[in-house]
Amino acid sequence: MSAPSRRLDAFVECFNHHPVDRLISNLTTRVERLDCAGISVPLTVNNGKTSGNCYICDPVTGYVDYAKDETRNFVTNPVLQGALIGLIKAAAVLVRSSGLDR
Repeated sequence: MSAPSRRLDAFVECFNHHPVDRLISNLTTRVERLDCAGISVPLTVNNGKTSGNCYICDPVTGYVDYAKDETRNFVTNPVLQGALIGLIKAAAVLVRSSGLDR
C-alpha cells in the first residue's frame, strides 16, 4: 500500500474512531473512503437533517445559508437584500429536495 493510501486510511480511521463533533465542533458527518478509477479520496456523508453543518461538508450551508448571510456585505438596499434572500430561500427548497446536502 502506498504512503498516500496509508495516510488516507489513517484520516478516515481517525474520524471513525472519534466522535466527529469532538474533532470539529460544527460538523456532523460520517467519513468514508471513495475509490474510483484508481483515485482514492475522503468522502463525507451527511444525514441531510443537520442545520448549520460546516459549509465545507454541507452544500446547503455553503450555498444557501452562507449566501443569505453574505448579502449584508454587498447589498445595502434593504428591499433588494430582502428580494435576494427570498430568491436564495426559494433555491434552498430545490437544493434540499435534491438531496445534495447528503
